[in-house]
Amino acid sequence: MSLASTLDIADIARLLPSLTDRFEFPDPRPMGRPSGFGAVWRAHDRLLDQAVAIKISDSDLSSEVRYCRKIDGHTVRVYDYFERSGWYAYAMELLAEPWTTIDALIGRHDGCDMLQRYLDGFEVIDAVLAALGHIHGVPYSRERRHVHADIQPRNLFVWWQPKGNPRDVFRLQAGRDLVKVIDLGLTVQKGEWHEGRHPNYANPGRDVAHHGHDLYSAAVVFLELVTGVLPSHHTMGHSSRVMDHVIAHSSGSIAIDCIAVEFANEAARAGVSGGPTAARLRQLLASWLFDLPPMHLLALRELVRQQPGPLKKSEMAALLFPVYAKHLGWKNATGSRTEAIQEEVLEMADAGLLVRDGYHYRY
Repeated sequence: MSLASTLDIADIARLLPSLTDRFEFPDPRPMGRPSGFGAVWRAHDRLLDQAVAIKISDSDLSSEVRYCRKIDGHTVRVYDYFERSGWYAYAMELLAEPWTTIDALIGRHDGCDMLQRYLDGFEVIDAVLAALGHIHGVPYSRERRHVHADIQPRNLFVWWQPKGNPRDVFRLQAGRDLVKVIDLGLTVQKGEWHEGRHPNYANPGRDVAHHGHDLYSAAVVFLELVTGVLPSHHTMGHSSRVMDHVIAHSSGSIAIDCIAVEFANEAARAGVSGGPTAARLRQLLASWLFDLPPMHLLALRELVRQQPGPLKKSEMAALLFPVYAKHLGWKNATGSRTEAIQEEVLEMADAGLLVRDGYHYRY
């Protein structure tokens, strides 16, 4: 743990007087939990009259500040920098509501619709991959490759403002950066020694930076987010154990569970040389899930909520008619409309969202 985590406000005033001349510290303790790179305090900037977060450290993180500015929008913004006698302070953007950590989001999701929890989790991890892709730089380049040293739920902030339309299975806001990677300490270059790693999330087989190191950690975060339970490294070591973990905390859908397992396995494999990049993982998620017709996912969500047993095509079409009718503005069931929904059932089966078992379909 950093020595900065032991400081109180009186210590800060003594060690960094220019800091307390400009900033007011309203709280007697730092925010959140301490990290290997220091502690973060809520503060008020008297000069600019705005709330900020101030990270105080006994490590010089100026190179990382410069890198964060190059990928602005994907990491927390750093406004100003202070240094005195081996102590450093960084005035940063304060991420307030609707920003929330994945750590907090895991708690918020407890007890909610499990399928929706999985769908939210896929959206969040896709945004995490987008941010990590910017951090990594050009894939496989020998220069300017960076890896975040400590991907874990409390270091990932999500813009959590779900759309209220019940017809939207994907609820996060489009057209903005949805995730910010925080905790300065991200500019570990490929081949360098990792420091400050959280043992529950860092790949235990990797002591030096590799482009898949933080993707492995992202896989662990994803499984914890969607299942509510942190998987062990033993679990992450084999696809069958990942499957067992997901089934024990199932989404309610065979297809969505399988996509979760496939994604987690691919991301964990990125920890091995030659594994997929963040961009490749996003492509896989798109082909497996995001490119599917939204109505198919709406229909699947209704099946999971009602939890019927295996159904024949006609029975499934009858159960799903209200979903399609509400979306398409139908009032009455007609032969052609029933036929159209039966065709949708066949398409869902072809897409792998339903499992065909003789004349019956399971979800």
